Amino acid sequence: MAHSTVADRFAVRLDFGGAFGVGHLSRCLKLLPLITSEPATFYCHHFEPSLINWIEQSGHQLKPLKDESVETVLASMEQEPWLLLDHYQVNAQDVTTLRSQGMRVLQLDDLGDRAIQADILLDSGSDANARKYDGLLAPHTLPLLGLPFFVPPSLVYQPQDDSLAIHLGGVSDSLLLQTVEAIVFVLREFQRNLPLTIVLPPHFKSSSRQKLTRFLQQAFVDFSFLNYSLELPEQLAKIKWVVGALGVSAWERIALGQPAINIQVADNQNANAHQFQQQLQLPVLKGRPHLDVVHLQEQLVALLTQEGYGLTEAARAQGKQMGMGLLDLHGLVSGINENVWLRPWQRGDRELLYDWQQIPIIRRHARNSRAPSRQEHNKFFDRVMNHPDHLNYIIRFQDQDVGVVRLDQSKVIPEVSIYLVPGYQGKGIARKALALLDVCHPNLEKVAFVKEGNSASRKLFLSAGYQFKQGQFHRSPSNSPVLH
Repeated sequence: MAHSTVADRFAVRLDFGGAFGVGHLSRCLKLLPLITSEPATFYCHHFEPSLINWIEQSGHQLKPLKDESVETVLASMEQEPWLLLDHYQVNAQDVTTLRSQGMRVLQLDDLGDRAIQADILLDSGSDANARKYDGLLAPHTLPLLGLPFFVPPSLVYQPQDDSLAIHLGGVSDSLLLQTVEAIVFVLREFQRNLPLTIVLPPHFKSSSRQKLTRFLQQAFVDFSFLNYSLELPEQLAKIKWVVGALGVSAWERIALGQPAINIQVADNQNANAHQFQQQLQLPVLKGRPHLDVVHLQEQLVALLTQEGYGLTEAARAQGKQMGMGLLDLHGLVSGINENVWLRPWQRGDRELLYDWQQIPIIRRHARNSRAPSRQEHNKFFDRVMNHPDHLNYIIRFQDQDVGVVRLDQSKVIPEVSIYLVPGYQGKGIARKALALLDVCHPNLEKVAFVKEGNSASRKLFLSAGYQFKQGQFHRSPSNSPVLH
């Protein structure tokens, strides 16, 4: 990674502890080294004291907040120019206040249920797309969406014999106890002495631990306990199967290729549950309001008997896509002062785009040089806005809309098209827009058609790393540049 500067220093705003936030803390700690080499300060109101060592061991520090107000956050900060925000209760007005004080905001989200005012939105869920955030993004917000931006564990799945881990995150003591009891019942029925590794939540009561220990000893189960630590992912990668929660750790298991029985234990895991069932074709159990004990035991029987149990091909393919966009994040953060950004098309852009399509110089270099009628334009706009294969962005420069870059995935090879309105050529804007397109969609091969005689566009695509062959400009997904 390129050397950081003071301008790359980050503050982090999140809360963690009790029954929430452990996965959020983990993903922030994994993301920080990819965007800066500077130590960060974590500003937290609610936090689990036993997990502070995670932050300190990673070279960062924690500052407690007396309350959750944005004013308190601003008063506590040490003039960090960047804020990494991973907090569902910090709203768009709060972010606007932070940005009004000169701060840049990189916001992590996975819900898509509220307005976003951040400079960069990062949603690494498999359901993350432009449609999810339609009408929610500020004009200045650059979205980085989908599994290419998930931070996968830098580990190798290396199971040591048959073994099972139970890793449910920050769930209640009663749910963890109930899950263990259901699993032990099946093990005893099959007379399997399968070693159990149980990850204890940070808030797990000592009385609950004693109760769990007595139960396992009386059942003659080979067991061990693990506490949350920075080494936990490495420890779990050595275990063959996992009964786990459907949060961040579930996607980490997909990236590793580790088979698991997945249990939804929180409402904010609804999107994950849908993706696992519909796209990955993996079953999901309910953990609330009550644990689905019957189906848990049925899946465990399938695991023990090896009858149709394991990762689907869809899940394995998904795992290979994860993390491909992260290589360019530091360059993206470092280049923010270049003031070139992308934003998805919005419904209100219909008239703006129609006006641009009538400009003679834009039509001259278009594949179809005839300007569309209003009816033709409206039909085209509605079609591409409602089609997931069309990725459409407005190019922004110094907070002004100045052009368009599109990626049409309905073609055999996704096709790029780009134009700037008059007055903005020759400033390097188009090249930076193409670099941003690579950052947003690093896993896609791209092709561009350029008319004969359009020397400026030919130079543009060559400077952006495209190669001219067979009458078109081609870009492989493996050599996306860092933006600077």
